Amino acid sequence: MNDQTLKALLPVFLKDLENKKRSPSTILAYRSDLEQMVSFLQSKSKVMLSQVSQSDIEGYRDVLMSDKYTPKSVSRKLNAIKTFYRYLATNKIIISDPSKNVSHPQIDVSVPKFLSPLEYRALRDGGCKS
Repeated sequence: MNDQTLKALLPVFLKDLENKKRSPSTILAYRSDLEQMVSFLQSKSKVMLSQVSQSDIEGYRDVLMSDKYTPKSVSRKLNAIKTFYRYLATNKIIISDPSKNVSHPQIDVSVPKFLSPLEYRALRDGGCKS
């Protein structure tokens, strides 16, 4: 295993996203999400790739949930982490992917909202007059 710091590999990964013509918004979101994860891991004295385990990533997910991030936001952050580790595995920078079996939080699917008959009539009858 090529043991490098997570912080040193982030710019390499982000450059790869640019080369693949990912949108600037996507790259910005990945940068933010991954820097947040790296800061969390650094606070746990985990700075090298070889030091990060599945339980570290699960711990990060759990901290995000306890910090009141929505399940959807946590899931997005996990997707960034999983994409980063997939990149590292594909490029043979790591042998095993500690994010592979980390589960996403359950996202509640809300029931579609419909207008009541009164709301519909108010919308219909109060239309735009030009």
